[in-house]
Amino acid sequence: MKTTIEINDALLEETKDLAHREGCSMKSLLEEGLHEVIRSHSQARRYIYRDASIPGALTAEAANMTWQEILDLSRGDRL
Repeated sequence: MKTTIEINDALLEETKDLAHREGCSMKSLLEEGLHEVIRSHSQARRYIYRDASIPGALTAEAANMTWQEILDLSRGDRL
């Protein structure tokens, strides 16, 4: 498939030079680069936080409160 892209002039020159040194076409070099970027993104793992909650730490009073209400409760008379 043919397509048109805009690319920085300096990057284009580097790509042409590398393709020439490697003895390959710019097309194959660009395809290889795109495959590598796609592969690295698909292998990237999202960080998952461990569950650091403390069982039983939430009082029955706070169980149905919003976060703002819990924050206000935690501040007590300091407001």
